[in-house]
This record gives sequence, C-alpha cells and structure tokens, in this order.
Amino acid sequence: MAGPRKAVKPSSSSSTRATPITSTNNPSTKNWLTQIVIPIFIALVFSGAFFFLGPPTTLHISDVSKTEDHVNIEEDNGGLSWKIVDVGNGQGKGVIAVKDIKQGELVIRQTADEIKSAGSHGTYSAAINHGCGGTVNVAWHWRVPEPTHQDPTKAPPPEGHDEGSESDEKLVETHTEEPTPPPSSQPELRIYALKDIRKGEELLGSYIDTRLPRADRLDQLWEQYWFNCTCHVCSLPTESEESQSREARLTRMGEVYARFLGWTEGHIPGPEAIRLARELWTLSEKEGYFHGRAQLAEEATYISAAHSDASATQEWNDLAYEWAKIEFGEDNERTLRAKILRVNDVHSHSVWGWAEALIVGGPQLDHKQET
Repeated sequence: MAGPRKAVKPSSSSSTRATPITSTNNPSTKNWLTQIVIPIFIALVFSGAFFFLGPPTTLHISDVSKTEDHVNIEEDNGGLSWKIVDVGNGQGKGVIAVKDIKQGELVIRQTADEIKSAGSHGTYSAAINHGCGGTVNVAWHWRVPEPTHQDPTKAPPPEGHDEGSESDEKLVETHTEEPTPPPSSQPELRIYALKDIRKGEELLGSYIDTRLPRADRLDQLWEQYWFNCTCHVCSLPTESEESQSREARLTRMGEVYARFLGWTEGHIPGPEAIRLARELWTLSEKEGYFHGRAQLAEEATYISAAHSDASATQEWNDLAYEWAKIEFGEDNERTLRAKILRVNDVHSHSVWGWAEALIVGGPQLDHKQET
C-alpha cells in the first residue's frame, strides 16, 4: 500500500519488566538468554520490520504455481507487461509497467488457489498501490466461473431467425472480436487497464470510492487500511491551482452521484437523473477518472428503459457494453448482459415500462451525438 503511516510506539510505562532473579554471570542464565530470549527478540524485531516496512526488497513469487499467465518475475519477467519493484519514498513495493499497456488489456489474472498459496505478500494484486482520482489506471474484480448469462453470439440462431437481417449482421460482427481468456474452474481475480499505461508508469487501483474530499478520503483509507495516501492527487499542495481544481471535481462527482441515485427512491425525475449522469461523465472525463463508468452507463440504461425511451436505452447500453469490456472483460456477466440487449430488442429490458413514459435522453457525448 502506498505510504504506510508510521506506527506510534507504545509508552514504556504500558509494559511490565521482569525483575532479574539471578546474575547474568551465572552460566545457566547466559544459556537461557542466548538460547531463548535473544532469538525471540530477534524474531520479533524482524517481524515488526516486515509488518511496517513491507516485504524484503527482492520479492520472490516462486511459490505461486507457474502457468501461462503466472511466471516468476525474476525469470526475464516471463513476458509479462509489468514487474513488482521497490517504488521508493517509503511506499514499499509497487507494480510498474515494463512495456506499454493498452486500455482494456487484461494485465493480471490470478486464481483463488494461487492467491491463497502465495500469502498476503506474495500475490501480484497485493503489490498494487492505491491511487485517487485520475491517477487510477486499473480496475480489478473477481470472475466467478460459469456466468449466469449465456453469450448470445455463441448460441445457435433462434427459431425462425431470418438470415441476412440486421440482427444477423450484429451476430457475425461480434464473432470478429478478440477471443476471450480461457475459462477457469475456480474464481479468478482479474485486473484490467482502465486507460493506456505507458512503460515506466505505476499501476494504481482504487481501494475506496475516491469521489470524496481529500480529508474524507484520507480518513477512510486510514480507518480501513491503516495508511496515508501519497498518490499525486493527495500529495499536491492544498493551495495549488491543480489541487483545488481536482478536489473540486472529485467532491462534485461524489455529490452528483449521490443525487443521481435518488431516482431509485423517487426523489428526482428520470430526465434529471440522466442530466446528472451526463454531468458525472463529463467530470470524470476532465479528471481522467474512469473507474465505475460501466456501472454508471448501465444504471442510465436502466432508467431509460424504465421510462420507455428506446433511443436512450440503446445508446446508454452501447456505452455500458463498451466500458464493461474495458473494466471487466468480454466474459463478465455485466458485459454479457449488455451484449444480449444489443442483440435483442431494447423492449426486452427487464424494467421496460416500469415508470412513466418519458424522453430522458441519451449520453449526448462528443462521440455519441443523438440524432
């Protein structure tokens, strides 16, 4: 984790000392000291150093089973796009890109058994430090085997399917996409690149929702993870123009999203919720904070379908599908759900027509202009 806070040393008055009952000149006392007390003391010192400072400089992961995706990083890096290194500045270990990584690329994949066998300091994901706002460039999630939604492009055409139709073109089109990773028989932790990552950049994930004021972020990280964040955003002088701009954006993003969720409670109408979704998208673009975009677009799809706005449902769902592939991969349940809706009619959405019929509007982004 980035920037561990130094622990406060307990007061000496809080511990009791045993009064010596014999002189250290006694041979039996010397044996007792050298054979029991001193080894225990040394072990405690090293354990404390390991806990507060992190693992040794050279991190061995040889106990992780070697598969196509997991190779000891000391063996010429095994063809991986990243490497665990000492990032300095008291931050301990970190994961650095050793070559350019493209947006949506599957960066790390590790099974539950591999994580369990490696221990907390031997997993690849454990070495990824936390970042706030636009510094976050990777997202992780657990993939559970056998997703509940079947990929419609892998299923036989429905009965009565008219070959050569527009929907048939969509089915053919999706077959040209990149192949998905082979399925695993156990849960996997997968980490994807949220944006292009240049060689030499550190991979940073988000331990919490960082759409909060700095003080709230730092308090939450300390309470939950016991460290002070030293990412670029949190390290900026508070009086600097960049810091004030970024903090204002992150704070506003948190406020907008909280109000956006009010639609589910009937506190705001559908068109207002969609307006807030657009504002949140624009703020995230300015900040470079792409974490959670798939979920936001999926929620906007839900609102659009509930209000029977077919055009908006299709456009928001296309956006949800685009970002679900980036954040979660092709075979994730969220991605497949969006893909199914793209192939089928939008009227098939599970909440279609649940609310008053309204034109709520689509994303209306630069690359998604409504007609």
